[in-house]
Amino acid sequence: MHYSRLLSDDRISTKKRGLAIVVLMLVSLLATFSPQASASEIVLTDPIEVVQSGVHNDRMMSLDADSSGNVHVVWSRNTNHLYYKMLDPRGETLIAETQISDPGAHRAWHPDIRVDNDDMVHVVWTDKASQ
Repeated sequence: MHYSRLLSDDRISTKKRGLAIVVLMLVSLLATFSPQASASEIVLTDPIEVVQSGVHNDRMMSLDADSSGNVHVVWSRNTNHLYYKMLDPRGETLIAETQISDPGAHRAWHPDIRVDNDDMVHVVWTDKASQ
């Protein structure tokens, strides 16, 4: 009796697996009818060089855009100072790279930039200079 019950349980388990596979196939078939992106929603551009690092170690870059499509970029240079740059929607420089941290012993890590609803730019970072 115990052996026949195991066989019955295996048949139920097999039926559940089969049903699950059929449901997955139906869901994947329905997914093909989801709305597709139109050409006006996809923008392809050529790469834009934001920073010419040269001898500097520019890293930890963060960016955000304002309501006009201008791109605001902040990054850490040599982990000592923060720099900022602003580009228009076409990638042309509106504000050249500018040091925005004070001179002195800084250890600027993980900068982050956000543009609020009033197009005000906010920059925060971690200062790892033992402070």
